[in-house]
This record gives sequence, C-alpha cells and structure tokens, in this order.
Amino acid sequence: MSPLKVYTSFKPLQEIGLIEFQGKLHVDEDKQKFQHLGVLSQNQSMQRIWNMQTGKYVVAGRHKPVTKACVVLKKISSRHIASFSIVGLVKEQIECCERPCPLISYKAKKPAD
Repeated sequence: MSPLKVYTSFKPLQEIGLIEFQGKLHVDEDKQKFQHLGVLSQNQSMQRIWNMQTGKYVVAGRHKPVTKACVVLKKISSRHIASFSIVGLVKEQIECCERPCPLISYKAKKPAD
C-alpha cells in the first residue's frame, strides 16, 4: 500500500458544520455538479432547534457540539500516492433524530434528545 499524504495550508482552518440524518437522503450521485439539498433555518421560538426543508419534507434537529472534532479532507488527484488536503474542521453538528415530516402536516416541535 502506498503512503498517505495529507497537506494543509498555513491559513486558519475553515470551521465546517455537520448535519446527521436518520434514514436516507435521496441525491443523484451520478451528477458531478453541486446539488441543492434543501433550506436550513433556525427555529425562531426554540434557539437550539434547526429545521431543514428538503423537497416535500421538513426535518427538525438539535444543535450540539461534536464529542470528538473531525477533519474534512479533499482528495488531490494523484496516480501513485493517495494525497489529501485538509479543507476544514468539524466542531459542531445538527442531529436530526426523528423521521422527516411531510411539509403539509409539519408543526414546529421539539425533537427528542
């Protein structure tokens, strides 16, 4: 196995968030370009609750810190050596622990812990 090389720039790392879903998020993986997955907004009545509208569904999630920080890597094209550059650092997440609600019957509610 060839060695793994990881590069980072000297500028400060970008802080990136993570959204954890229950179930499957349907996306077309054949498309190479960016896809619009949904609209993320903060619930006005409950500050730590976030809602994401994706298609005809709304998913509610709770904002919380990640127990162990993660690094996001981007593969750098190389034929012989697996090389990656560090894109950013994940310190916080939105955890969606309930099934998506159809948009028609959605009412803002507090997700389970």
